[in-house]
Amino acid sequence: MKNKKIQKQVENDKKRLEKKYSKYSDLFEIRKVRPESFDVLVTIYCTCFNHEKFLRRSLDSILSQRVNFGVEIIIHDDASKDDSQNIILEYKKKYPKIIKAVLQKENQYSKGIRIFPTFIKPLVKGKYIAFCETDDWWDNDYKLIEQVTFLENNEDYIGVGHETIINDNRNGLLKKYANYNKDCDVLCSDAIIWGHSKKVHTSSRMIRSCFVFVDKPDFCKCYVGDHSELIYYTFIGKFRFLNIIMSTYNMYGSVFSWRSTTFSSSNNIIESIKKRIKMFELFNNYSEKKYDYIVNRLILRDKGQIMLYQERYKELLAKENVMIFRNLERRQRFYIVAKTHFPFLFAIKRFLKGIKNEN
Repeated sequence: MKNKKIQKQVENDKKRLEKKYSKYSDLFEIRKVRPESFDVLVTIYCTCFNHEKFLRRSLDSILSQRVNFGVEIIIHDDASKDDSQNIILEYKKKYPKIIKAVLQKENQYSKGIRIFPTFIKPLVKGKYIAFCETDDWWDNDYKLIEQVTFLENNEDYIGVGHETIINDNRNGLLKKYANYNKDCDVLCSDAIIWGHSKKVHTSSRMIRSCFVFVDKPDFCKCYVGDHSELIYYTFIGKFRFLNIIMSTYNMYGSVFSWRSTTFSSSNNIIESIKKRIKMFELFNNYSEKKYDYIVNRLILRDKGQIMLYQERYKELLAKENVMIFRNLERRQRFYIVAKTHFPFLFAIKRFLKGIKNEN
């Protein structure tokens, strides 16, 4: 039922923008535009690693965008082991004046090399940069022109994002990513918290390239970019959210995705949380503790998360860790108390589950 409701909203959003731009007689699909007819206004930056299953859908969703300005697509493949590079070359051959391909023979991310400033920045021609990892895709053919129109008319904004669907491959469920439910500015405090709502997914973002190019502060370099960079953009300027569904985040789309890799083991999760704590500490210094209360609560929460993954339940209930315990989610606090004082409940649960599996 929930899937049908979201799918209906996607269709309604498509119709709304189609009606809005129907008066524009000069719109063409990117794949049909002669690049030499326009200066490049938008660069679309795509990252790929073992995305052969979704790559065609992703690229087709980009090429079907209806625009009246020049567009270039830069695809970086970080030494995929599947057929991704051959698919990219196929599309490059078909659209040689639109697609630029950077195909690595050795994985650069694993070497600690920063992909964008090293390989992509020298190639970018656009005034604006839009982003799409190639296991995600865009759902509205008027996404680019809607975002460009906003930024052209609002020069005081650094960037603009929009609502995104989360496609959970494990259970087939769809849900909204941001949940703002209205057009609004994205606050820095929202970007910091990055909780179960009020987020702006990478596939939805369009940023003025001059802000993408700058050498960002250290807190942007120690944790995943989509979180830390949104904090940076909303701290230094204005960032807009459009309440229109125009992209899909394919959660767990690839076994090599950041989420799949990070959540593959407790050790990976702990290391990721430690990096996030470091990011918060560095941002707190950078911002001169403007958001000190929020940041410190999140650091306490993350320290509790680490202790939870390390199964240090009794320590979490100790008097000296009371603030760490209080900043965990309610369900996590309940779990810790149950594990510490009522461990037999979990033994009963395992016993009943064994009986169910036998039957």
